[in-house]
Amino acid sequence: MSFTPISVLKEQKENPPIPPFQLFRLSKVAHLVGVSKRTIQRWIAVGYFPSPYKIGPSAVAWRADEIEAWVNSRPKKISEDSFYLEDF
Repeated sequence: MSFTPISVLKEQKENPPIPPFQLFRLSKVAHLVGVSKRTIQRWIAVGYFPSPYKIGPSAVAWRADEIEAWVNSRPKKISEDSFYLEDF
């Protein structure tokens, strides 16, 4: 029988990893990215944001690992050459 240290258990509870198979709907994606749902839709239209998967007749969702990869690929610091929503 193996034991997991309490510090590891505490860290896993506070920062649980996002399973790659988890799906997020538009509201959750907008919340995670920190923009409005409409902004996400605009970004998809111009190819700046990953497209969702169709999961039903009128439902779409994004894979959690793809959203996490997109967020991690964004610059960490705002620079002078950053674009604004008006650029779209």
